[in-house]
Amino acid sequence: MSEPTLTNKGIALMQKGLQGETITFTKFKIGNGNPGDTDVKTLEDIVNPIKTIGLDRIDRPNNGNNVVLVGKGYTNSGIESDTRWNEIGVYADDPDDGEILFAYINAENEIEILKSEQCGISMENNLSVMLLISSEINVTAVIAGIQYATKEEFLQHTSARNPHGTDKSDVGLDKIENRYFSEQVPSFTTGQRLTNLAPGDDMEAIASKLWSAINTLSSHLIANNPHNLKVPLFGYFIGNGEGKRKITLPFTPSAVLLLNAHGMTGDDVDKTCGGLALPGHNLIARGNSISEANQNDWVGGVTALMITEEGFFVSYYGDCRTNNQSQSYSYIAWQ
Repeated sequence: MSEPTLTNKGIALMQKGLQGETITFTKFKIGNGNPGDTDVKTLEDIVNPIKTIGLDRIDRPNNGNNVVLVGKGYTNSGIESDTRWNEIGVYADDPDDGEILFAYINAENEIEILKSEQCGISMENNLSVMLLISSEINVTAVIAGIQYATKEEFLQHTSARNPHGTDKSDVGLDKIENRYFSEQVPSFTTGQRLTNLAPGDDMEAIASKLWSAINTLSSHLIANNPHNLKVPLFGYFIGNGEGKRKITLPFTPSAVLLLNAHGMTGDDVDKTCGGLALPGHNLIARGNSISEANQNDWVGGVTALMITEEGFFVSYYGDCRTNNQSQSYSYIAWQ
């Protein structure tokens, strides 16, 4: 469409704007008339209005130069039949004359079609008009009777610190301390036992349960053998040829496994040189009968390995070769 032409009343309002009056734009009208030979500057309304469109925006692009952009999105609501339109009127409030036709545009041969709402399609369009207005003139827009701020006023408002004076109680935060999250100090009672988290627990209950869990874990980790594990003792000794010799331990073992330097428990040469003994179940040398007495008591030449208080006995006598002179023996003793 062609550029807008200021009407005589639009020119007069522009002059008032240069003298300090604010120009308030109110609406658009679109129509399908043609002024013919009439000087459009003398028009006080568009020739044949078909739809009034309120404004929803006003702006000075490029940081307040001499251009004002007013606009509005509109639909085909209220249009009963397909309608051609080719003229636009921009209206504004004059402090003396009331609402006036500020600027007029006629598309001449550039006809637009506004489809009827009966076509079953809701058509949305956008109408924007650019006006040359000195940056020294203040402008605003009215939409549906509401006065909107200028861009400058809006930016000033949005950059202000708490422009509405909102208090934390207005948004339900009056019971919350004004601290960063890292500075929050939770309040809770220290629990004495572990308890699972449950739906509906408040923060105090959750903090108390977490404290109990962490405290219990910390105590467990620093405790000396919290599971009371009994670690076996690994050792060795050199045989001295005695018929009965005690190997002393820091505890009374529940089991002793003995092997010679070859990792053996015996053969035809070394006889019985190792094996497993339990309390009340002595290791008996090969070739000897197993009786209750042999199992519980020391019998020379028969008992090769026997558990005793804080240690175990070994022997070099007969077929018992668990203490052969200068031979190395390894053992594992369980607590």
